[in-house]
Amino acid sequence: MIDPRGIRLIQRLAQGAGLSAEEKEAVKATMYLIQQTVHPARDWEKFSWSGEEDFMRHTWPLVRERYGIGSGQFAHGAVKP
Repeated sequence: MIDPRGIRLIQRLAQGAGLSAEEKEAVKATMYLIQQTVHPARDWEKFSWSGEEDFMRHTWPLVRERYGIGSGQFAHGAVKP
């Protein structure tokens, strides 16, 4: 299950808000889990973290409109990826 706090931090980051060092660590973990969810399991072995900017540029646009992220359902497991 993905922490809803991490989703809210990503949403804040997408809106241009600055995050503290502690918040950046929390958001990195959430980004990593979302990245793993978006890509099929067969690709996980080749996965390497490309960073926050890459996530925001490539993955977040794919995810923010899907998977119930806006409603918060993704975070509590109501919507299966």
